[in-house]
Amino acid sequence: MKDKLRFFFDISDWARQTKLIVLCQSQINENKTIESYGTVVFKTIEEGVAIPYDCGLLISEDERQELMDALWSIGTRPTEGTGSAGAMAATVKHLEDMRKLVFDMFEKGGN
Repeated sequence: MKDKLRFFFDISDWARQTKLIVLCQSQINENKTIESYGTVVFKTIEEGVAIPYDCGLLISEDERQELMDALWSIGTRPTEGTGSAGAMAATVKHLEDMRKLVFDMFEKGGN
């Protein structure tokens, strides 16, 4: 099994901060899984110098989704956006229905 990153958050309301905890799960054999963690180390680079390729955390599509789900579970929402596609489609359908009702009412001379 490939190593899998897991994301968790520890919320400290009084400090108004959230700690991101990243664990790496490794399958040693069919009966044993270990978890490990690391820390983030910031390195100084000179202005105008290219950022090294290996400077970030490379995550898979599944891990990216897990991170997004973990953020959502603690109440973090995108700054911009309209919610899920399903919710937006339902809103659009509802607005179309309302427009039809209003136009039908006016065509029939209603108030």
